[in-house]
Amino acid sequence: MKPHASRRCRYCLAPIPSLAKVCQHCHRHQNWLFNHFRVDHVGLLIALLIVLLSYLQFYEARRERLKADEALMYATRAKDSADQLTKLVNQAQQSIQQVDGIVEFMWLLVRASNDERPAYDQLCKMRSIKGPFQNLTMRATEEIALKYIMGSIVYPKVDWLKCGIDPSVANLKELKSVYWVLARAFKPDYLNTVLIQDRFPKGERLQFLYEVIRDETSLHALQRGCRLIDQEAKLGKNFLGASIYMEWWEKNSELYETDSQSENDSIDKGKAHSE
Repeated sequence: MKPHASRRCRYCLAPIPSLAKVCQHCHRHQNWLFNHFRVDHVGLLIALLIVLLSYLQFYEARRERLKADEALMYATRAKDSADQLTKLVNQAQQSIQQVDGIVEFMWLLVRASNDERPAYDQLCKMRSIKGPFQNLTMRATEEIALKYIMGSIVYPKVDWLKCGIDPSVANLKELKSVYWVLARAFKPDYLNTVLIQDRFPKGERLQFLYEVIRDETSLHALQRGCRLIDQEAKLGKNFLGASIYMEWWEKNSELYETDSQSENDSIDKGKAHSE
């Protein structure tokens, strides 16, 4: 193999050394398994503990089910074993339900740690439910929120040529349509590039941020959207206060409609004058 042989990253398509395991541009591992199942901080430890607990519960459930089957065989010979049979069957069913609950919780945790807002929202709802997962849920949601709020991750830059759009000339409607089909990793940088352009009326840019906060499924993009709208709202919140930013815009959006119309009129006059 040539000493400087290279290949393209399977995610951002940037050139990287052929033996590189992690792309120096998008910082993603070239093995999809590492990317999909990576859980930061407490997520990894909790996931491993839950897997172990799941195996033990499954083993216990299987053993109890075998006992129940054996008791069922002898129940036809002795009526006295009926009560014991019922007890064993109930224990087996409870064990199976516990295993199902553990697997579901573990999957939610993995998804939330990998930038899925719906999974994180579901975990937040579980914080108020008393049960075996309440303490784990509270710790996990706090750790995940801290990771996104601190913003220690360096996001890759958008390749506008690959997007097939020029951000300096495209209108806001075109830019919004590209945003919603863009890969999650590029959305924070995309928002920065689009929302700093003064050629769009402020009201229209704030409306775009409102839609991002309302509909975005990426926690990273949601956090960036909250930071950008806070430059105008001055509420000092983060993505955990997304609903507060939505309420702020719903109450104040009319104040920006006049400004947006004035900016559009100025743009139209400028175009007419240039013609």
